[in-house]
Amino acid sequence: AVWILGLTNAYNFMDGIDGLVGSTALIAAMFFMAISYYEGSTFVYITGYTIVAGSVGFLIYNAPPAKIFMGDVGSAFLGFVFAGLAIVAARYDYSRTSFLVMPLLLFHFIYDTLFTFVRRLVRGENAMQAHRTHLYQLLVRSGYTHLEVTLLLACMAFLQGLGAIWMVNIPGNERLYVFIPFLLIQIIYSYLTIKRARKAGVRLSDNTSGRELRGRG
Repeated sequence: AVWILGLTNAYNFMDGIDGLVGSTALIAAMFFMAISYYEGSTFVYITGYTIVAGSVGFLIYNAPPAKIFMGDVGSAFLGFVFAGLAIVAARYDYSRTSFLVMPLLLFHFIYDTLFTFVRRLVRGENAMQAHRTHLYQLLVRSGYTHLEVTLLLACMAFLQGLGAIWMVNIPGNERLYVFIPFLLIQIIYSYLTIKRARKAGVRLSDNTSGRELRGRG
């Protein structure tokens, strides 16, 4: 329940700039589809294929500058589907794909959400209030375009996909070690992002809705 609720909300929180959640869905689903094909999981493969097809169609109109937006319903639905798919693949499908594959594929989203939540708590802010202080939002507020930030995070998603392919060939709990290089990447990314935001004079404390970032593609 915690996993499903957490990823559903994380995916929703990351839907703040053009093309971001759609491109991540496309990349994550493609790699998950490839892994399921390799492991002989027909159901997961077909589900992944459906997400890929839907993401491609959506990105045609959501790529910066976007003509349409996903909205809370769409982003929350994607997060829920990815969370459920991880459980189905790990527990109910005969291929028994490692549950850790999905958290790795979406690691940059999970890290950004947790990092921002904890940072706001430490600063004494209301972590449940709308804001514009996710790492990707700080980059946009620092002067980067939607396209630049989306491409940066898409590259992260692609690297995580390669890591997921590597992971499935590693036995047992040793798979956890695969997260280490990606955690280091995120730590460096968060440090450089905050440093850039401070240099640009961006307030790191902000309670304005993230949707105000729209239109800066």
